[in-house]
Amino acid sequence: MVVETRPADRRAERLDPATLLRPRRKITGISAILLPFAENGAIDWAGFDAHVARTLEAGLAPAVNMDTGYVNLLDAAQRQAVLARTQAIAAGREFVAGAFVADRPGAAWDRDAYARQIELIQQAGGTPVIFQSFGLTGQSPENVVAAYAAIGTLAERFIAFE
Repeated sequence: MVVETRPADRRAERLDPATLLRPRRKITGISAILLPFAENGAIDWAGFDAHVARTLEAGLAPAVNMDTGYVNLLDAAQRQAVLARTQAIAAGREFVAGAFVADRPGAAWDRDAYARQIELIQQAGGTPVIFQSFGLTGQSPENVVAAYAAIGTLAERFIAFE
């Protein structure tokens, strides 16, 4: 199969997808970690810690502070506690964490808020997973691309999340 692409100068160019394959490359598996809560509403830290440990033991990178972990419902201290516990359990092994910025429809893109979230995650040894915000996605397509480019200057590597 050959795919036709349209570069900026609008000349058609042919791309063979098979040339993009990298046989025998190492694949990184990532698994979202549920943040469990007890019946009384408290976070079940023992359950969380065990889930992170099992995920790492299975050879997968845990994904914390994601939508599965209720990141949009946690306060800053809870998100930080999740990062600290994951860092301690991972002990240098790979993990990823959601960089969530709360805003509302019509909000401007908040680079500084993303920078703060990215810094916290990287300080804990994780790779940021960029959650889309209203401010990020409410821009023109060109500005969305520019925003992700700006995020790329803040993080050595990151994952873009739908």
